[in-house]
Amino acid sequence: MRKIDSDGGMGESGEAELSARTLLVAAGTQPNTVLAREDATHFQLDGKYFAALDEEGKRVSRRPRDQLLR
Repeated sequence: MRKIDSDGGMGESGEAELSARTLLVAAGTQPNTVLAREDATHFQLDGKYFAALDEEGKRVSRRPRDQLLR
């Protein structure tokens, strides 16, 4: 974690753990999956996209795209 020092510069202030029910990573039209390659323990890929996980961290299957359009 970083913070602004009294002189206006950036300084390290340690780590913070935040609880979240959902984590969304903005990926645009071409997923930026660098995060998954840098931290494969916490971020998994399903092909070229991030894997969908349930609240226990287990993979859930994605619905076929044509079902989403109905």
